[in-house]
Amino acid sequence: MIDVRTITADEVPAFREAMMATFGFDDEADPDGATRTRALLAPAQMWAAFDDGTVVATAAAFDLALGLPGGASLPMGRALPAIYAAATAARPGVLRRSETWWRERRFLDAPMMRGGASRRRYVVARRGADDVGYLVYRQRPGSLGGRASGRVELVELIAVDATAEATLWRFACALDLFPIVAWSDAPTDCPVSWLVDDPRRVQRTRIDSLWLRIEDVATALAARHYPSEGVLTLAIDDVIWQLAALGGRGRCTPSTGPAQLRLTRSTLGALYLGGTPASQLARAGLVDGDPAALALADRLFASPIAPWCPEVF
Repeated sequence: MIDVRTITADEVPAFREAMMATFGFDDEADPDGATRTRALLAPAQMWAAFDDGTVVATAAAFDLALGLPGGASLPMGRALPAIYAAATAARPGVLRRSETWWRERRFLDAPMMRGGASRRRYVVARRGADDVGYLVYRQRPGSLGGRASGRVELVELIAVDATAEATLWRFACALDLFPIVAWSDAPTDCPVSWLVDDPRRVQRTRIDSLWLRIEDVATALAARHYPSEGVLTLAIDDVIWQLAALGGRGRCTPSTGPAQLRLTRSTLGALYLGGTPASQLARAGLVDGDPAALALADRLFASPIAPWCPEVF
């Protein structure tokens, strides 16, 4: 019989060992992993499935906050954290990082995390006395046919404005002997294709990095910013809500009136951060409503900044 429950403090090493094995790592490759896990997660935030006392499956919930359109957040002493906070304040989808998260997830550089590449390198862009951006990267040397084929593997590129962002990209693309620059988690609105001389040499693949499911519809819809005004009635999983947006703020209340749009809770997650218009979701059969209601939803949920989650869990 499988027993699923939260773990105790003494069971953290077994939890960690099972999690490492799932991702193909040996536990001894990260000897301090249990200590880091305890720093990031309380035992009440970790669940395990036990089969006759052995951990066979794991789950955990980090306590983070999610950036919303307009700069609000919902609950979920160094240069880099300050730059990150300033540069991502208005970016939907970004997770707010605690001091522990920075220490244990962003600054820690255990050998098992390198995958055969170098240690993390750090570059800070400055404008006068101000820090305006940073680049974190690794280097992977290589040669092919007597020519350098090294890779610069970006971990993170964060900038407070377009000038700082372009400066950091130019640095990354100009490292001698490393003609290949790769970033596995760039935002969809990354401007690099427009910064280089030959945009055809930039190859992009779109992947999902944030899955969003909204449980408390009223609180979530009231928390974000709305760039337009209007009243919209939505049936979400057949529960009807009225969203009224005025002066950038939203108010969401239960309603008994006819729904202008019908969608599922999963589709609301795609719409909520402003990355996918309701009209596009309607073309895929995921939202049902007339053209006027879809146009209003497009205006209400729009975000001038694309959603992006720069974390890997």
